[in-house]
Amino acid sequence: MKLKVDLSITVDGSTKHQTMDGSLLYDKQSKELDKGALILRETADGQQSYQEMIMSGGQDMPVYSRDSEKGTWSKELTEGTARYFVRPDYFRLLEGLYSMADDVSMKESGSDYVFTLKSKNTDIIGLFGDEFSLELSGVAQSEMDKTLEVHLNKETLYLSDFKMDLSYSGEKGSLKTKIANRFSDWNKLADDAITAPD
Repeated sequence: MKLKVDLSITVDGSTKHQTMDGSLLYDKQSKELDKGALILRETADGQQSYQEMIMSGGQDMPVYSRDSEKGTWSKELTEGTARYFVRPDYFRLLEGLYSMADDVSMKESGSDYVFTLKSKNTDIIGLFGDEFSLELSGVAQSEMDKTLEVHLNKETLYLSDFKMDLSYSGEKGSLKTKIANRFSDWNKLADDAITAPD
């Protein structure tokens, strides 16, 4: 599966922007991540950062990483029974969506089922906050404007798009969070598509 994440958070005029592009191979039965390759880019306060990770699978489940496109790879081994993970986790997003069935409305649009938030009282930060490292302090979720839009492919029922926006503007300041995720190419990556770097 291919993953594309675009996240921006603006607090009182200061913006942090992150993108993540990845290729992920999940075990179909256990829903555990077997292999992955990710590139993360962040811009905050005018500073840019880069991180690339390869989780190549196999014995000791190594993780290779570097902090520049031409940088030297470092290698860490996963200890004990630990497993690979990536946030946002595809299956946790689906679980969150399923758990809020009464709080979303559904319509058909082209080749997708589109789910949107119908209750502004839904605790979407409680459901999805961990997947995007979101926390609120000083502002109650009930004071925020919230939107959620999730697309599932009609034929496969695979999650293809997940968009969530949160905003607040008032006496406590301002906050705007925009999250857009795209999932594609399910079951199209070969097992050898993700390998350890040279």
